[in-house]
Amino acid sequence: MVSEASVKLGRKKQGRQPERVLHLNEDTGLVELAGSKKEVDTALKGEEILAFLEEQEEPVQMVTIQAELKC
Repeated sequence: MVSEASVKLGRKKQGRQPERVLHLNEDTGLVELAGSKKEVDTALKGEEILAFLEEQEEPVQMVTIQAELKC
């Protein structure tokens, strides 16, 4: 089951609204706003970086993190 979807909302008078991510709360069955796509992508990338760093036994340079995670 898909629990998140990215949607584009209508236009503002002065430009486009940012793409938003909706999240399905499987406990309640309700759809909730998770935030902008940029905010959600940033949070997910941060979690990915932390998980990578937790696996390392030695300090890692930023270029290594960027290469491994395609940042």
